Amino acid sequence: MNVHEKQRFYQQGSGPTYLRTPASRLMYKSTIGLLVVGTVYGTYNLGRLIMGIGPRK
Repeated sequence: MNVHEKQRFYQQGSGPTYLRTPASRLMYKSTIGLLVVGTVYGTYNLGRLIMGIGPRK
């Protein structure tokens, strides 16, 4: 696969550029996953704090 074929492959791909290669797609998904987990965990600890239990150690 030479440079021109690679360029053609990336230009024809569907979706934004950062989602075209498998590695970047994986990084994108894991970043979203970390954000979701962090938000859920933070909300959970905040809820425990409000209820007077305190965050889990």
